[in-house]
Amino acid sequence: MRDVHCADILTYQGGPSDTLLMLGHGAGHPGNAGGARPLPGACATLHDIEFRQGRRKFEADIRDDGTIHNWEQQMSVRELPPAVRKVVETRYPKPTLSEVMAITAVRDGKDVPDGYEFLRTRDKKEVEVSVASDGKFLEDSSEKK
Repeated sequence: MRDVHCADILTYQGGPSDTLLMLGHGAGHPGNAGGARPLPGACATLHDIEFRQGRRKFEADIRDDGTIHNWEQQMSVRELPPAVRKVVETRYPKPTLSEVMAITAVRDGKDVPDGYEFLRTRDKKEVEVSVASDGKFLEDSSEKK
């Protein structure tokens, strides 16, 4: 992965000013949406950074100490593994999908495939859906828990 340049940054949510400066932005930059989100089940904060490399969108969740929790890379629907495509097409016949992302967790300093998430249109609203690498359905943000 190449260095991220200022022009590549799409949004940045929360974080200390030194993290922003590392990315080439000062604390007052409009890309700072203000407010980081807590990491579920842990006493840590994740900073969500979105950027582009060429035409491909990437996202990274970074802890306060600078370690990467996970990262996501945009991909096309055609690139989804058959098991993932099958569960999506079975659960959502003729789905309208956008922003398909491959999720990679970072565990013990190693990249580990962690599934896929995508946006689908439901009632004219975008809904986030998560599916594991083996095709197991994980979550639909429109469904009540």
